[in-house]
Amino acid sequence: MELKPEEILNIEFGHGFRGYNEAEVNEFLEEITSKLDVLLKELDRLSRENDDFKRRMAEQNQYLERLETSMDGWKKQIEMEKELVQRESQMVLKEAQLKGNRIVEEALKKKKEIEGSYAELREKYHLFQIRFRSFLQTFMDSIEWKEQDATPSKALSEGNRSNPDEAGDDATLFSFKDFKDDTQRKRS
Repeated sequence: MELKPEEILNIEFGHGFRGYNEAEVNEFLEEITSKLDVLLKELDRLSRENDDFKRRMAEQNQYLERLETSMDGWKKQIEMEKELVQRESQMVLKEAQLKGNRIVEEALKKKKEIEGSYAELREKYHLFQIRFRSFLQTFMDSIEWKEQDATPSKALSEGNRSNPDEAGDDATLFSFKDFKDDTQRKRS
């Protein structure tokens, strides 16, 4: 049963023979009424404060739920981003490997081309040496031949040339002719 201060003040007790002193009872009732009034006001204040705390707690719980929902979304987003970054890094790595393999293949191809060119140049150099030696040998032979036939009259008597003025040109023509003949033999 809920009592209000006004109800306590309005309560009347029946009178009996040797009953309580009415002034003391009224004074006690007034004191109880004032204390009950204070307690009820305190109860009302605490009740409002409790309601306010409950409301704030509910708001905080809603905020916390929103944060947890957001955190779950963020975690999922982070996982997706992490997976995308891993895939992208794998793709970049594969692309770099392919590019590296292509570069190595091109370098090997270029190396083979250079080696082929080098071998060709060596062959040409070797052929040049042979031809140059042959030319020098022919030239040396023609000089030796000229030294043997030092006089133009002796050369005419052996039947080399009919005109003694052409004897100097004969050694040069002889060596070039031999060189050309030697070159044609080597080609065939």
